Amino acid sequence: MFVDRRKILIGSLTSGTTIDIALGTNFFPVDNAELIEDKFVKDEVEKAINPIVDYKKVIFKPADNNWNLIDKFKINLNFYTPASIQIGNPLHRGTGAEPGLYKDIGFIFDDIFCRTNRFVNSFIRLSLYDNPYSGKNQLLSFSDIYTQVGDDQENQFGFVLPLAAIPALFPIRQIPHRS
Repeated sequence: MFVDRRKILIGSLTSGTTIDIALGTNFFPVDNAELIEDKFVKDEVEKAINPIVDYKKVIFKPADNNWNLIDKFKINLNFYTPASIQIGNPLHRGTGAEPGLYKDIGFIFDDIFCRTNRFVNSFIRLSLYDNPYSGKNQLLSFSDIYTQVGDDQENQFGFVLPLAAIPALFPIRQIPHRS
């Protein structure tokens, strides 16, 4: 053990004399209190509190029941048929699993074949909200999906089907994300 020894002569002491006693500055912790406060508590708080996710930077993609990502899907639209509206009993075409037709909403064959502005500029808007309750939800994002002539609307030669056989489909080739 190192001891710093000094001799002090009594004759050299006068009134108001100070004696400097050097103490060792080596610190040796006896317990882990400092480690608990600095490291353990911060780590446990980080584990206990959920991280904050910026929903404007994270893209959520839909998945099926086996958690396989769905890259493309179709939206089938059903419209009330004009004849059923005129008689006062609005009914949509088929069982609901099959899409409605463009003729049900007033398009003519030339609109689709020539891809006129009224056909090409028609769209549906998908709005994504943070919860399903309409009173308290906030809009997270939206996507406008424009009409287009897809494979289901053409015959094997690439020509548009007759007006009575053109389903109103909105094929989505990529998952929409806009904020």
